[in-house]
Amino acid sequence: MSEGTSKSRLPQLIEPRKLAQQQLQLVGYIKPEDLPRVVTATLNLAPVDCELRFRLDEQYRRLIEGKLNAEIEVSCQRCMGALPLSVDVDVRLAVVRDEEEAKALPASLDPLIVDEAETSLYELVEEELLLNIPLINRHEHDCIDTSSLSVGEIVSVKAADKAEVDANPFQVLQKLKTGASDESEES
Repeated sequence: MSEGTSKSRLPQLIEPRKLAQQQLQLVGYIKPEDLPRVVTATLNLAPVDCELRFRLDEQYRRLIEGKLNAEIEVSCQRCMGALPLSVDVDVRLAVVRDEEEAKALPASLDPLIVDEAETSLYELVEEELLLNIPLINRHEHDCIDTSSLSVGEIVSVKAADKAEVDANPFQVLQKLKTGASDESEES
């Protein structure tokens, strides 16, 4: 995002076809409370910086191109602690009226189906962010004590038993079950 400029809050409703005809650019932010599904999917969300250019390409397709940046916190899937992430999204959408037009687009463009004049910029940004938040999040460092991941005693398999396991992998389970039954009978 461009530095040194004061950013304003972006409008909720836009007319993407009109903006593309006029070759306009929107630079600003969207408040977290305007993106309820992203708020629900994260622990914390800062205002989202947006820089979107609306233009026509050589085939007169109406395009929305630009960048979104969101500073979020999600839960680490290992320790369940807060994990700060920066989500940077490159936006490249073609404004189309229906599924037929969407199917005709090249693979480099994602469709934005807008059947009326206005559409919600907030929903567009929300969809793009949700698609780019990683599904599984975890710290890069070991955030939990790995010794707490095991339960019970460690059972070692002897080399002779290894050959049996290769032939019948359930044989070891049978021995463990038989050993447990023998211990309970002794009690």
